[in-house]
Amino acid sequence: MSIGVCGRIKVISDNVNELVESAYSIQKCAVEKRIGLKMGGNVSRNAYDMYSKTESKNTILFEVTDSPLDNYSDTLFFPTIDENSNNYEQEFSYKINRSIQKLNDLLQIIMDNEIVECIYLDFNYLFKDNEKIVDIKIDSLSKFILSKYIEEGYFTPVLSMRITK
Repeated sequence: MSIGVCGRIKVISDNVNELVESAYSIQKCAVEKRIGLKMGGNVSRNAYDMYSKTESKNTILFEVTDSPLDNYSDTLFFPTIDENSNNYEQEFSYKINRSIQKLNDLLQIIMDNEIVECIYLDFNYLFKDNEKIVDIKIDSLSKFILSKYIEEGYFTPVLSMRITK
């Protein structure tokens, strides 16, 4: 099972220098949060193809990975827990909440950038089968994703979200 998390950052500027500076800033934040992040033409072919019809010069594509050396985010979003653990749900919730919070913190920093209008995030996109997009505020993101994990019996949910300030 591979968990793909990708998206696009919609910006209000088409100034290439501004976009490049924003991308460097975002990349720096991802490194500080210890999240792998591919951007622009470096995203996987699957992610690129998914957005090829909607990509514009006012969009920055990105893909979240476990580390700069990985292609997916399996460890981040489906942590390994001993299935025989007496506290499986508690341990899982703790670990997944930490990962979701890291992602939320990164997305919050991105949203704080004055040229960012919104972020489209596709969570577990490799299994995406519809175009239903949920509108969500950045300050509700962590709780929303965690609630979806619980609804899915602690399996990784398939979500498409438009995140706004």
